[in-house]
Amino acid sequence: MLLEEYLQKIQNEEPINEVGYQAAMIGLTAGMLAVSAFDAFKSFMTKSGRQCFGLDGRDKSICMTKMRIEGTRRLVAELQKRKTMCSKARNPRKCMEQMDKKIVKQQEKLEMYNTQMKALTM
Repeated sequence: MLLEEYLQKIQNEEPINEVGYQAAMIGLTAGMLAVSAFDAFKSFMTKSGRQCFGLDGRDKSICMTKMRIEGTRRLVAELQKRKTMCSKARNPRKCMEQMDKKIVKQQEKLEMYNTQMKALTM
């Protein structure tokens, strides 16, 4: 469950005071931020697998690579968006460093997928 969904669920169940909400936001770490971003990526890739289900061979490889590229782009964007929340963490500097590492790793994967796509479409 994404963090926003959890907070929304809590808000729907009972009123939440502003101090409690801020305390919850301050307790966020890079790990929690990244986990929710990766959950969204996992959900996207599951849907992608269904889209490419009926294809075979090269067409399926192209389809799945396109989906990996799109999913990874979305993941990088989501990680960058969530990186801004690091200022509310206990150790903002460490949070930013961890998020930067995760972003760089995903950007490297994106480059790899782009190279694969070029090889498949030649």
